[in-house]
Amino acid sequence: MNIFRAVKENNVAFIEALINSQNNPSSGSAPTKGGGQRSDGKGQKSAALNLNRWTLCGTTALHLAVTWDRREVVRALVECPQVNVNLVDRENRWTALHR
Repeated sequence: MNIFRAVKENNVAFIEALINSQNNPSSGSAPTKGGGQRSDGKGQKSAALNLNRWTLCGTTALHLAVTWDRREVVRALVECPQVNVNLVDRENRWTALHR
């Protein structure tokens, strides 16, 4: 599962697991759907761990969470120090907090 699907499905537990894996860089892996761990084989964090990742439409997980009224996901993402709340979308040049 990727971060965008987790936001769409309002999967707060998965989002929090991603955030916790960001806060614990020594693990070098991401949670899988079954709760196990996934590694890219190089000891690097995989792309699924980038909490500021863009969709093809130019929005971040935080933009989508706000748009879809996923309040617990928004709270978790805003409280995470790795999430950049100032990123603007490509369509309107708005931050998620403008929505």
